[in-house]
Amino acid sequence: IKKVSVAASPLAAWVRANLEYARVLKKVKPLQAKLEAAENELQQSQFQLDNCESELSAINRNVEDLRIKFRMQIGHAELLKENIRASRERLDTAQVLLDGLKGESLRWQEEVSRL
Repeated sequence: IKKVSVAASPLAAWVRANLEYARVLKKVKPLQAKLEAAENELQQSQFQLDNCESELSAINRNVEDLRIKFRMQIGHAELLKENIRASRERLDTAQVLLDGLKGESLRWQEEVSRL
């Protein structure tokens, strides 16, 4: 075109550039739409992830509270077992004393009868 017209040469370059820009824009536009859709999906997924992490954190706190309560209940159960053991020991000792006193009761009754 430079050979035909010096003035038309820049205009032809401008037209070629606009045609190239249009061709590239045709390829880029769908890609931009896909990118926007992917970013929206990412944002929704991130929101859902944040919600799930929040729920998980609450569940973990609840689990830890339950573990603490469980340890306390285990301690309480051990204390109760120890109290039961000590009570059985006292009961056995009391039974031995009662058995011993039965013999004394009989001896006293015989002694009263003799007097």
